[in-house]
Amino acid sequence: MQSKLTKDSFDSLLNSEFRVQVDETQSVKLQLIEVTPLEAMVTDDPVTLRGDPFVLVFKGLDETALTQQIYDFEHEQLGHFSIFIVPISPDHYEAVFN
Repeated sequence: MQSKLTKDSFDSLLNSEFRVQVDETQSVKLQLIEVTPLEAMVTDDPVTLRGDPFVLVFKGLDETALTQQIYDFEHEQLGHFSIFIVPISPDHYEAVFN
């Protein structure tokens, strides 16, 4: 795995499949469908974001619904890594890197 996951790490992987370990015996496939830069909201007290914040959206390719938590992911180009995902619909999941 790369030491730091960046937006550039995922840009070329749009529409590719990731294997996600649900538990010791079960894994599911997710497809990366969106890689979007994250911009700070402009307010009277603007938030300072470090680095290159971004959002990933995945679509579930299996019937198994995932809950909000940290999962171990695997991709043939990125290797193994863990990210926190949140369901945003029954079969779509979001990960925010900020």
